[in-house]
Amino acid sequence: MSFVPLQGLARLHVADPPRDSEIEFSGPQRTIRLPMRGAIPVLTRALRADDAHASVTLLSAATMLAMKLVAAGRVQRSAAGHAWRVGPMSPDDDDRVRAVAGARAYDGLDADEAEAIVRALLDAVADTMTRQGAGVAAGVPTRSTDATADHRSLAERLAARVADDDLPSEVFLSLRVEAPEEQLVGGRVSVVPQVHEADVATHVTDAEQLWASSGGHGFSVRARANAAVALRRAAQAWPVLDRLLRRPVPDRLVLDADELTDLLDDGLAALAAIGVDVFWPRGLRQELVPRAR
Repeated sequence: MSFVPLQGLARLHVADPPRDSEIEFSGPQRTIRLPMRGAIPVLTRALRADDAHASVTLLSAATMLAMKLVAAGRVQRSAAGHAWRVGPMSPDDDDRVRAVAGARAYDGLDADEAEAIVRALLDAVADTMTRQGAGVAAGVPTRSTDATADHRSLAERLAARVADDDLPSEVFLSLRVEAPEEQLVGGRVSVVPQVHEADVATHVTDAEQLWASSGGHGFSVRARANAAVALRRAAQAWPVLDRLLRRPVPDRLVLDADELTDLLDDGLAALAAIGVDVFWPRGLRQELVPRAR
């Protein structure tokens, strides 16, 4: 990747079909224009480059989002039938697009312009990955008449084909406290383990996704093993969590009143000492202290 300049402006050159789009990387020494199949691995790694230009990180974040959407089966034929595009998009998907655009806009490129670039890149990545994964020729319909099943099968193949080395594997653990009313009235709460990327803490998913899903969360397959190590370490600090280790999928743990008291008295400090944060709904911890005691 060092041969590709990341410190200068990067531009998406949109084409029809989207898979023929190109990314132009510019720098003081050279300017390189890559086809999508060559640009995708560069962009997945560039998100973690400290000195990358803002335009590069915008395209990198959009590429990661596109990979998640494709792995989740969010792909469909274009209206003309000669290409693939991302879709159908749920309201949450649209929110993620706007969030990426808003967070990665920069001087000279406002959020609306950034959103247009993100959406164009989503289609370019989807068309490129789907072509590589499905191996179909332009204009040739798939043999499956069940589009949903076809997309699901394609997503599974694509998730396995994504360059795993380009996805983060180093992670750390946090816990999220949830308290549905039916639990809270009985003095109970649920604890949900979360996994964060070590270098980008805002890249987070529930731990169960690493066990239950082969893709869509943006972590490598090695992240599951590292998450398991982090969970075992947390269980050594606060033994109540050992029950999670005995579950096939460490999804959530319901704490009774005694365990909740133990969390408040000793568990929080023990977990904090090893770097495991516990996130509470607003005001809930203060409300629970008298209940737990």
